[in-house]
Amino acid sequence: MKKVLFLILISCNISFSQIIEVSVNKNPVLVGESFAISFSFDKKANNIDFNLSNNEYVKFLSGPNKSSSSSITIVNGKRESILNTTFTYYFKAIKKGEFIIPSASITYKKDIIKSNEIRVQILNASNKQANNSISNNLFVKAEISKRNVFVGEQLLVTYKLFNRYDLANTEMTKLPNLDSFWKKDLETSSRFKREVVNGVAYNVATIKKMVLTPQKDGTLLIDPIEIKCSIRTNNRNNDPFTSFFNSYSVQEEFISSKPIKIKVKSLPRPIPNNFIGFVGSLKVESSVDKSTVKANDAINYKISFIGTGNLELLGEQKIDFPTDFEVYDAKIDDRIFQGGLKRSVKTYEYLLIPRYEGKYEIPKSIFSYFDSKSGKFKEISSKAFKINSEKSEKFLQSSQTNSISKQLVSNNKKDIRHIKYDFNQNKKISNKSFNVIIFILVMILMLSKYYFKYIKNIYQKNTKSDKLSKIRIKKAEKYLKKNDLTKFYEEIEKSMLLFFSEKLNIEIGDFSKEKLEDLMKKKKYNTEIQNQILKIFKDIEIARYSPMSDYKKSNELLNECVLIIKNIESNRK
Repeated sequence: MKKVLFLILISCNISFSQIIEVSVNKNPVLVGESFAISFSFDKKANNIDFNLSNNEYVKFLSGPNKSSSSSITIVNGKRESILNTTFTYYFKAIKKGEFIIPSASITYKKDIIKSNEIRVQILNASNKQANNSISNNLFVKAEISKRNVFVGEQLLVTYKLFNRYDLANTEMTKLPNLDSFWKKDLETSSRFKREVVNGVAYNVATIKKMVLTPQKDGTLLIDPIEIKCSIRTNNRNNDPFTSFFNSYSVQEEFISSKPIKIKVKSLPRPIPNNFIGFVGSLKVESSVDKSTVKANDAINYKISFIGTGNLELLGEQKIDFPTDFEVYDAKIDDRIFQGGLKRSVKTYEYLLIPRYEGKYEIPKSIFSYFDSKSGKFKEISSKAFKINSEKSEKFLQSSQTNSISKQLVSNNKKDIRHIKYDFNQNKKISNKSFNVIIFILVMILMLSKYYFKYIKNIYQKNTKSDKLSKIRIKKAEKYLKKNDLTKFYEEIEKSMLLFFSEKLNIEIGDFSKEKLEDLMKKKKYNTEIQNQILKIFKDIEIARYSPMSDYKKSNELLNECVLIIKNIESNRK
């Protein structure tokens, strides 16, 4: 019985491993065009059972045309021969509509193997004769997801190349100048796909795709993109010898997309005080790894922002941790998909150390963001957590030592005598003068405490921004060593943005070249340093979006960024 079952399983496995792949060389098809349907089988086959006769949509031309191919593979020393059989049928589209290509079947070792059905769409061809002008047969088009947005609301721009020629090569020669936008390039596939526009078939490739976030209101312009195309044309020559060695020539053409205007609305007033600069859809989650801990032991606190929108621009938010907690710099983990257009997550993880015993609370934090769908500000809040900090062993030892010291003093108290002080013998300092001096000393101590706390906060703020920017620069340097220039420019741009937004007190969501230049003038930065900073941001922008970026230029840019940060830090000191 077991042997029979084993043989049945083997036979089922063989039958399921054999498949018939069906493909159509054109889909959609234009009325009047001929097209081919191919059935490929990964074994030797003599015939195929396929019935698709003339109908209202298609007319049968010829088939099946049988072809076969073989290949040899060697895996782990074993030689295996692979044979593939293809049956091709030719049809002509005669009517607009959608029809189903029925399944075909092949008999292999007494098993009947069937293909899947496939749908083919037939469209009407244009009544106009094809125009031979370059502009009608080769052009680039910019498609945009939205034309009316709020400041900070994301939009997707896709550039497509429409072509009816034989292209030898394409090259981007001019990129749009997008000073008023935050830009994020997305990965694209440059493979051509068939697309029908107004009854005319084109080979279409997506050459550039990016997410834009407007940084100011008004009517903003997306400049054209320019592409150099090399068109391959056949040479007509009666001399067969010459035509064999020089069968075609290349003609270069420059094409541009049309500029696009975007209407950007400002956020409604008044803007909440706890607005974090995020526009889109957002929620927040928070957690601690433990609620009871020994004094001087660590707690991990996580806060995650989850949603769709300009999450990549979201900076670190203020959280009111207890004053008796030592708080270390947050570890940032961001998983941004499609530039934030798809659900993304940005997490801040803090290491907290309560220094004393007691009952503490990490209060909930309330954040405000702008919901672009409803056009209103909304509030979200993290959870509140109660932390019980218990005495640690070190703390108990310290307490016991203090207790022993007190007992020793208590036991020896009879050896201690009060010093008799006769105020009548010394009248130089009166009670009134003494009280005034004590009051002045207390005030000085209180004022100095607040002053040093203020100085410490400023120093910590600057130190935190410096650390974050330096971490980003180190990450950028690692990507540069790996020759991953795309991630290198992302990190170097983030590091410079973090550094100067903190130094000049600019919200990341409001950061722009114009505001940067204006604040540098107000802060009286040296003119040479101003020019260097503006040049760095310009070089980052050009290098990040230019296909001609190389390692040498990237390394020079990294050195310039490090040098300008050192110069500004040395001037501050």
